[in-house]
Amino acid sequence: MARAGITLPNAASVALHEAAGFVPVGIYRRIGWKDGAWRDVGWWQLELQAAGEAAPEEPLPPPPEP
Repeated sequence: MARAGITLPNAASVALHEAAGFVPVGIYRRIGWKDGAWRDVGWWQLELQAAGEAAPEEPLPPPPEP
Protein backbone atom coordinates (compact mmCIF):
# COMPACT_ATOMS: atom_id res chain seq x y z
CA MET A 1 0.00 0.00 0.00
CA ALA A 2 1.31 3.43 -0.92
CA ARG A 3 0.02 6.52 0.86
CA ALA A 4 0.27 10.24 0.14
CA GLY A 5 -0.48 13.30 2.25
CA ILE A 6 -1.37 16.48 0.37
CA THR A 7 -1.75 19.95 1.85
CA LEU A 8 -5.12 21.28 0.72
CA PRO A 9 -6.19 23.01 -1.38
CA ASN A 10 -3.86 21.73 -4.10
CA ALA A 11 -5.81 20.76 -7.22
CA ALA A 12 -2.69 19.96 -9.26
CA SER A 13 -1.31 17.49 -6.70
CA VAL A 14 -4.72 15.89 -6.17
CA ALA A 15 -5.11 15.46 -9.95
CA LEU A 16 -1.63 13.98 -10.26
CA HIS A 17 -2.19 11.41 -7.50
CA GLU A 18 -5.66 10.45 -8.71
CA ALA A 19 -4.35 10.06 -12.28
CA ALA A 20 -1.80 7.59 -10.85
CA GLY A 21 -4.64 5.58 -9.27
CA PHE A 22 -4.63 6.92 -5.70
CA VAL A 23 -8.03 7.22 -4.00
CA PRO A 24 -8.93 9.67 -1.21
CA VAL A 25 -9.28 8.08 2.25
CA GLY A 26 -9.56 11.00 4.64
CA ILE A 27 -8.80 14.57 5.63
CA TYR A 28 -7.19 15.93 8.78
CA ARG A 29 -8.72 19.37 9.28
CA ARG A 30 -6.49 22.37 10.10
CA ILE A 31 -3.50 20.22 11.06
CA GLY A 32 -0.71 21.66 8.92
CA TRP A 33 0.78 25.16 9.17
CA LYS A 34 1.86 26.48 5.76
CA ASP A 35 2.23 29.95 4.26
CA GLY A 36 1.03 31.62 7.45
CA ALA A 37 -2.23 29.69 7.88
CA TRP A 38 -3.57 26.39 9.15
CA ARG A 39 -4.27 23.95 6.32
CA ASP A 40 -6.14 20.71 5.89
CA VAL A 41 -4.11 17.64 4.90
CA GLY A 42 -5.79 15.11 2.63
CA TRP A 43 -4.74 11.46 2.54
CA TRP A 44 -4.79 9.21 -0.50
CA GLN A 45 -3.77 5.58 -0.91
CA LEU A 46 -2.96 3.17 -3.71
CA GLU A 47 -3.19 -0.59 -3.36
CA LEU A 48 0.02 -1.96 -4.88
CA GLN A 49 -0.87 -5.63 -4.48
CA ALA A 50 -4.20 -7.26 -3.67
CA ALA A 51 -4.34 -8.44 -0.07
CA GLY A 52 -5.94 -11.79 -0.89
CA GLU A 53 -7.67 -14.07 1.59
CA ALA A 54 -4.68 -15.75 3.29
CA ALA A 55 -2.97 -14.39 6.38
CA PRO A 56 0.18 -12.36 5.65
CA GLU A 57 3.60 -13.92 6.10
CA GLU A 58 5.28 -13.40 9.45
CA PRO A 59 7.83 -10.57 9.36
CA LEU A 60 11.52 -11.38 9.61
CA PRO A 61 13.23 -10.73 12.95
CA PRO A 62 15.44 -7.65 13.18
CA PRO A 63 19.11 -8.15 12.29
CA PRO A 64 21.51 -8.69 15.19
CA GLU A 65 23.14 -5.59 16.63
CA PRO A 66 26.79 -5.07 15.68
